[in-house]
Amino acid sequence: MQYSLVAVDIDSIIAMGGDAITQYKTYEVENNHKVFEGSELLACCIKMDNGVTWYVVHPKANGFVVKRRIVADDNEADPVLKQWGPWDDVQDYNTRDDRLYRWFTTYFNTNFSTNSFGFDPASKFKWARRLAAFQPIRSKLKYGSISIYKSLDMNLDDRHTAMKPGRAISTMFPELEHKQVIFLVDKFLNEFVPRTLTISVANDRAAFKAAYAGIQSPMENIRTTHNRKSSDNSCMRYDFEHLRCHPTEAYASGDFIVIAAFDQKGLVAGRCVVYTGDDLVGPQAGPIYGVSEQALDMIEEHLGEMNAETSHPHWEGAKFLALPENDSQVNPKTFIAPYLDVEPRALTICRDGKHLIQDGGGELDANNYSGVLGGYEHHCHHCGDGCDDHETLFSEWLEVDLCEECWHNEHFYCEYSEESYHNDEAVTAYRLDRCGKLEVLTVSEWAVTHGDYFVQCSDGEHWHIDDTQYCEGDDEWISPDDIGDYFTSDWDGELRSVMSLCNLVDGDKVSFQELKDHSGIWEKNAEGLWENTQEEMEL
Repeated sequence: MQYSLVAVDIDSIIAMGGDAITQYKTYEVENNHKVFEGSELLACCIKMDNGVTWYVVHPKANGFVVKRRIVADDNEADPVLKQWGPWDDVQDYNTRDDRLYRWFTTYFNTNFSTNSFGFDPASKFKWARRLAAFQPIRSKLKYGSISIYKSLDMNLDDRHTAMKPGRAISTMFPELEHKQVIFLVDKFLNEFVPRTLTISVANDRAAFKAAYAGIQSPMENIRTTHNRKSSDNSCMRYDFEHLRCHPTEAYASGDFIVIAAFDQKGLVAGRCVVYTGDDLVGPQAGPIYGVSEQALDMIEEHLGEMNAETSHPHWEGAKFLALPENDSQVNPKTFIAPYLDVEPRALTICRDGKHLIQDGGGELDANNYSGVLGGYEHHCHHCGDGCDDHETLFSEWLEVDLCEECWHNEHFYCEYSEESYHNDEAVTAYRLDRCGKLEVLTVSEWAVTHGDYFVQCSDGEHWHIDDTQYCEGDDEWISPDDIGDYFTSDWDGELRSVMSLCNLVDGDKVSFQELKDHSGIWEKNAEGLWENTQEEMEL
């Protein structure tokens, strides 16, 4: 850790005894005799312009700005700690979350004893020191997350950053393989983010809709098989608000039940549809979808108690509710119905018009994810509306077909690159119109990274280059919002910080550095204006 003092208020500094200090000059703090209160530098030694070492007390209160600079610790063998910051500058080694610290410690001690890391830890993998540096805690702001000190600077300022468990673990221990990180995340969630699950069994339309379209409980990493699947991969888990009802309500014919798992907040943790309409073959279970191994296990256990077939289910002949796409159809040909997880994936329209029958030779193809079966050859991936072949537009970003309206809702045209982009590639930029009014622009990432129209300014925002000015001293582009913090020197025409502004007796505005570089002796007069006293003496 390195500190420096920038002389800002020269009058206060001189009054304190710094008679050989230059305004706006940076003075490096010597390593010895530094005094801190927490992370605040209370006293230190610097070398003045005359070579004399000066012990500065309360520098922040007496005209200096204290700057702290984190540097890589070249003497540190551990590569993560080397970049994090010098270990010797950590002022508090006490753990902030004893339970989480013990949990990590148990994991690493166990794996060191069995040598199961898959790499040679040796002395370069100082996991205990990393825990003391990063200080992981269970986030108080974001339930289920881990907060860490990302650097020594944040440790000293007591500023934690909340992260998803996997990202926090990978930041602290990048050597771990992906499968090890996933394993740790699952263990963390099971240990610190417990869920109380309950099982519900029903066969009405509301129950099917709730099991599929209800708010989903947070996902965990799960091992999937042909009949144990991730809820995130279910094509029917959306609300389908553009339809008269949810497609899975077609299951509520009396031939199916839905087994659903709900967490303590009432969020959907898992579900499974079971065909129960054939007493001769018994219950036939479709795939189980869940957000966690716990939910999958609970539903699988319930299926076992029912003696349900799970490996090779038989659904042929099952009845579904016939739910026409709209009421205007006299002889309906398009129906609201789900994608079928179990073969055969085809349905036949019954003569009574009230039911659809699962039948390998049926005229309705149930491989469709749109929620509407029959009718159009293509359906918009987002809204589900049927489209003719010439009415669909392909999104390269999403890799799906969309109707024209949904495509334009998802994309924008960048006039600077003259191409269309997905909304996720949009960047907000700014420019001033002819009247000086602010315009907020939506442009592509290409326009701000490869084009010649925009620059990133010192405030982090992207502005049209015509509205900015370049400050050579700071090597930064300055936006119209920040230009008031700068002035143009009357001597060299360069943009300078107002922090260094000096008003001369002849009306010129220059920087303090320019006065230093100019011949003569410059001093302030009673009116606060600078004048060259040496030139006057020579005259």
